[in-house]
Amino acid sequence: MAPLPKKHRAHVCRLDKSSKREESERNCRNLRGALSFLICLEISMSGNSPKNSSKNASKNLPMSRIG
Repeated sequence: MAPLPKKHRAHVCRLDKSSKREESERNCRNLRGALSFLICLEISMSGNSPKNSSKNASKNLPMSRIG
């Protein structure tokens, strides 16, 4: 199989990068949504002020990621 012309290869690469960026942005939005949901859940369960709960959530994040 003959190698693709350089111009074509660059075009494919550029398309691939943009689709990856869109995917990572979507993943980031999903993660942010999940994190804010967890913080809200913790606030409602513990009854703490939001400031304390966000500190607790960031402390517990590695644990929740494993479990």
